[in-house]
Amino acid sequence: MIDSVMHRLIYANPPTYGRYPQYRDYLRAASQYACAYCTITESENPGATFNIEHFRPETLFPSLASLCENLRYSCPRCNSYKSKRWISTDDGCIRDCEKCTRKVCNDNIERFIDALTEDPKSMLYLGEDNKLHAFSGSKPANYTIKYLRLNREQLIKLRYVRRFMDSWQNDLALKKTEAESKLAKIKDEQERFLTQNNPSLTLNEKQYLDAIKILYEMLVLTVEESLCQIEQEIEMLNKLMAYRVGNDSSIVAIQ
Repeated sequence: MIDSVMHRLIYANPPTYGRYPQYRDYLRAASQYACAYCTITESENPGATFNIEHFRPETLFPSLASLCENLRYSCPRCNSYKSKRWISTDDGCIRDCEKCTRKVCNDNIERFIDALTEDPKSMLYLGEDNKLHAFSGSKPANYTIKYLRLNREQLIKLRYVRRFMDSWQNDLALKKTEAESKLAKIKDEQERFLTQNNPSLTLNEKQYLDAIKILYEMLVLTVEESLCQIEQEIEMLNKLMAYRVGNDSSIVAIQ
């Protein structure tokens, strides 16, 4: 499931290649086919060619150009907005990670959040307005939101759709649970009714009990049909959501 908030990245057993374009398949999978910054997926951004973005700009850190840990899978917009922007030398970045002792890239200064070493959710959150907001005092969150334009109109609309679909999925799951509980209760009552045996009943009483038996059968059939409709709706929704989290090469057809 794709989260609308920039999330922690995990590069498990990262490969080593001589040229950064060779990392594309690895980065796509590690990022769940979504932009590491705004989280839009390939399927939610059809026709866009996602980029391999250098977290520390290649022009400033040429020695990190082909280091997997410095690469991010990015949508075209985030890649363009981020560009060559990096921590100012006035804030203490010496442009040489091996010689650096201050590690200002971990400080609460104006800089981009590093999702590979930090948990973005500790710095920013999704508001009811479908916009990302920085937790109070987080300069990296404010900087990241501002310069990557993470509250651009496209993303606000996308978050609304995601929330709607998630809410719809939760409602259906609740309805299914309620229907299953109701069906189990009716069947239990039906079974107890059918096990009753009283040979001394009059003809009218037997006819009355037969009517109740038919009523139970109708109730069971009605709830089973309702449950079947809910399950069909869940199946359709799951297929729709597969479009949301899928990638360009694995679209699920909706029947």
